[in-house]
Amino acid sequence: MNHYSKEKIDKLVRERNVDELIEALQDRRTTIRSYATRAIANIKGKKSARAVERLLADPRREVVLSACEALGRIGESDSIPALIEKLGSDRKSIQNAAANSLTQMGKNAVSQLAVAMLDSRPQIRALIATILGNIGKPDVLKILIVSLEDNNKAVRRAAITALGRIGDSSSAEELTKMLGEFPDEASWSLERLGKSAIPHLLSTLHDRRKRVRASSAKALGRLRGKKAVGKLIDLMQDDSSIVVRRAAAWALGEIGDILAVIPLLRALTDIHESAAKALGKLDNKHAVSFLCKHLENDEEYFRSLAAWALGEIGNPQAIPALAKKLDDADPEVRRKVAVALARIGTPGALEILMVKDTPETRQAFNMEEVLGVTPPPPTDRKSKKWLEKWLEKS
Repeated sequence: MNHYSKEKIDKLVRERNVDELIEALQDRRTTIRSYATRAIANIKGKKSARAVERLLADPRREVVLSACEALGRIGESDSIPALIEKLGSDRKSIQNAAANSLTQMGKNAVSQLAVAMLDSRPQIRALIATILGNIGKPDVLKILIVSLEDNNKAVRRAAITALGRIGDSSSAEELTKMLGEFPDEASWSLERLGKSAIPHLLSTLHDRRKRVRASSAKALGRLRGKKAVGKLIDLMQDDSSIVVRRAAAWALGEIGDILAVIPLLRALTDIHESAAKALGKLDNKHAVSFLCKHLENDEEYFRSLAAWALGEIGNPQAIPALAKKLDDADPEVRRKVAVALARIGTPGALEILMVKDTPETRQAFNMEEVLGVTPPPPTDRKSKKWLEKWLEKS
């Protein structure tokens, strides 16, 4: 047998000497066999493919990986069954290499992959579903939709994710049916379908399973589905599960419709943090303006909630309105106002707290003890100086 080097193999490729390259595939050295395998992939044709296929039985993992990669580049349909068989390897790296090559073959591999979905091994069926999703051609949709009824859970999950990757709206109805078993995966895939999925997601907001309701609400939020605002508000106000109410509030914040401001303000009494964070994601100008007006509410309870929410939002536009309420008649309102200013944490907010010097403003600098939260640390020199003076006075 000839002694092969990488340089000699490169020369054989330039000369398109397939016969001698095939001999190089039998070299006793693993590195040379792997190099020759990758090199012969530059010469397309059945002869090259058949020679490389034989290396799929090589005992060395590196050689098998090179063979899988080379077959994908050569692209001969006759090699597809051999690559499908390698999906059943007990080595993850070889499974992935075979899957990548089958994906690379694209439409040419679809018909044989469809037949392989009848394989008795769930591992292979799940990998094929993933491959079909990566190929992404319209003619794989029917195969994947049928796979949603596979008797193996991993295969069903892989089919759901694959349909999401393809993103064809014709799969919306079938994906909606899968929300019960796989709420997270199915809602993600429905999101990938875009606005066409919104009617299907809306239909599940009253599903008896709270995981389905919560996942659908979040998906509607990520889709910025303004048509869902009314139903999400109802869900946030009336659902029996706090998990679902929080998910609905989060979704309303993502959608950003000003119609949600009043319901979110009311929800502060129930899902405090979720409602406040959602308010912060809304159009700040309108949300802050609305909350600042409620600082003048006749009821102490609403003034206190408004101050707390403004602190969560952290918008400096609220500072003047908050500063006025440091003299509120109710001590709880004064305390929430001081905490809100501390959370906003700008030099102007900190200066107001320092100058006012009341029990509430002093307490605001000890928020970790009082409320279990820590105000943002002052980062600029001026704020640090004010804080040092404040601590000296306290």
